[in-house]
Amino acid sequence: MFQSFSVFNLFNLYLLPIFIILAAFFGSFVFWRLLHQRAFYHEFEIFDGFLLSLFFGFLSGRFIYIIIHWPQFHWHFWRWLNFFAHPGIAVFAAIFTSGLYLTYFLKKQKITNLEILDYWSRATCLGLVFYNFGLFLDGSGSGYITENPIGLNFPGLTAKVHPTQLYAFAFFLILFFFLSYLEKNYRTYNWYRGHRSQAKAGFIYITFLLAFSLYSLFALNFQPSNYSYRNLSLDWIFYLLIIIYALYLLYRNCLYVARKK
Repeated sequence: MFQSFSVFNLFNLYLLPIFIILAAFFGSFVFWRLLHQRAFYHEFEIFDGFLLSLFFGFLSGRFIYIIIHWPQFHWHFWRWLNFFAHPGIAVFAAIFTSGLYLTYFLKKQKITNLEILDYWSRATCLGLVFYNFGLFLDGSGSGYITENPIGLNFPGLTAKVHPTQLYAFAFFLILFFFLSYLEKNYRTYNWYRGHRSQAKAGFIYITFLLAFSLYSLFALNFQPSNYSYRNLSLDWIFYLLIIIYALYLLYRNCLYVARKK
């Protein structure tokens, strides 16, 4: 919609990189604020791990994006590095790598509690809000052609398409506030707590994984697959594996403990 604007007629400033930076900034702030409230953690060490997870997530997301859009980049290394003039990131790869690295980092710190990943989930959810709004302004990542009134005309397109960026923006904004609500209340859920005196951390992480994956699968009704191999959509495989993993965590956190009791 408003992909870029000129700065004093010297250069064009693209909006998508700005919103990706805002996503990282506000996501980091949410993570630090939640971490700061729990004084018994090594705050700076864990926050450093979170920042590293953002860094590695960005690298992997950028690398996968370049591979997917290879005709745009080829072997022009400057285009690879010039994120502001040639923006783009594979968000699923970035989130997956970020979460995987943070899990590895916490394991090295001998922190098995999923509470830190609860914080990561809320931070990532807020980051997705900014990212998808940036996609909308950039005009990229739109969905299939539609005749529905909700369809929008994007620059460079002759037909109306689903504004899937706005769908995702609204979904993750609602999910962010819902996760905040759950954080204050899930410890009172008897079905999750089971026979324990205190609910086990990780419920926010599990909810985020399930909501993110289910929405991403549902969104395939309105937009093409992001990852495919020989006309085979890999998105279904990725997200179904995450759903299975989240259900396993849920089983381990509550159902398994309840049966064991």
